[in-house]
Amino acid sequence: GYGDPFQGVSVSSQFGQFALSSFPLAPEAGGMAPQPEPEPVTQSAPAFEPLPTAAPPMTSGADHVTPNDIIGTIEALGRLRDAGALSEEEFSAKKAELLARL
Repeated sequence: GYGDPFQGVSVSSQFGQFALSSFPLAPEAGGMAPQPEPEPVTQSAPAFEPLPTAAPPMTSGADHVTPNDIIGTIEALGRLRDAGALSEEEFSAKKAELLARL
């Protein structure tokens, strides 16, 4: 046999990283599929770094943020929220912080 074709494959979620082989197999018609022993997953990817909670101080000159920059940032955060990378609470807090800069 070729062994487990998903050996070493893992998935990440808001609950952590899990080996694909640790998920239960779907039952076959008329019975339960055999359940393999789950294998521990070693963390090989760099740890997730959340967005900063405080905005950097505003400076003049080349670092000036325009209203269009702020609107673009809110749109990007909205896409992250829609993709599930940000919670509604995280999005709302950052949006309020950005709108206060206008």
